[in-house]
Amino acid sequence: MSNQHAATTDQTEAVASPLGRQLSVSAEDLPPRLPPPPPPQLTQLVQLHGYLIIFSILGTLSRIGLVWITTYETNPLPPLFWPQFAGCLLMGFFLEDKALFPAAAKTTAPLYLGLTTGYCGSVTTFSSFILGAFEELANTAPVRANRRIRDDVAAVLAYVIGTIAISLGGLQAGAHSAIFSKGLLRKLRLRWADTLAAPIGLGVWVGSVIMAVFVKRWRGDVLFACVFSPPGAILRFWASRLGNPMWKAFPLGTFTVNMLGTAVLAGLLAGRYVHSGGNTCDVLRGLGDGFCGCLTTVSTFVVEVRGLTAGHGYIYAGTSVVVGLCLTILILGSYADMGSWSRRVGMLEVKRAAACKYSVV
Repeated sequence: MSNQHAATTDQTEAVASPLGRQLSVSAEDLPPRLPPPPPPQLTQLVQLHGYLIIFSILGTLSRIGLVWITTYETNPLPPLFWPQFAGCLLMGFFLEDKALFPAAAKTTAPLYLGLTTGYCGSVTTFSSFILGAFEELANTAPVRANRRIRDDVAAVLAYVIGTIAISLGGLQAGAHSAIFSKGLLRKLRLRWADTLAAPIGLGVWVGSVIMAVFVKRWRGDVLFACVFSPPGAILRFWASRLGNPMWKAFPLGTFTVNMLGTAVLAGLLAGRYVHSGGNTCDVLRGLGDGFCGCLTTVSTFVVEVRGLTAGHGYIYAGTSVVVGLCLTILILGSYADMGSWSRRVGMLEVKRAAACKYSVV
């Protein structure tokens, strides 16, 4: 028993940042470093899926709202930076906190998994991060029409490095917030919430569908996104849970859903070139904002990068970015005419063809 405890302690202590500040992590977020959690009971699975539905919708709404609030002329940072930072900030807080959720319960508590996997994972999005990098490389902004090719390369590097840096910074700031709040918080005792999670989640989801059918004004902006958010979050949860333990040095589950969501988002944007308006355009936008936004995640991605050894972390991060960008170029490159680097006109025509312009969220 003591040997087993010592082995687990060694595994936990192996998860340390370059600055020497370690995060308390759960097996769901850092499967390469901690033993997998025990199989949940049926009741816990039902409660967990209820929380995933609720928090995926709330996470999508938070992401869309943050992008909308921070989109203005001469803004110093890309609007998508803010939801990435906010989601990673909360993820770092929940991982480090030991008051609201005891460490022993973090791998199985439905509410905790709903907050981390459901909300934090849905506020952040890897697919739109890669799409933003592609737009920098393709130079789609008309105000930068005279930018040179080397400037485009510098821009995409700045965008990628900035996103990863601000996400890692948010993760660290969240962990520090949990440390500073030690002694101020008490353990959550919300068993009644676990009991109501499934019916409330199902009701919210059905309500979103009904509103998407009858409320035309908000269909493309938020309603279809809310409808398609839960399947993305649930698929991501199971892909990570089943796929990540297969290879300790490379989280295959998270990598797979991030690449899949990135490819689907690029395909949806290409599809909106054909369907330039109406309900089809709104559905495609809802799939991009909702399903792809919740299927992919940056918060879990940066936690996994932090949890791996330095070499494996760089390989995992670099492979994810490069493969995701290559997939987007293969799918959207023909529209941007990147082969001859005459990309601005083609990509702008894609955007103009859509009556409701796709918002990268």
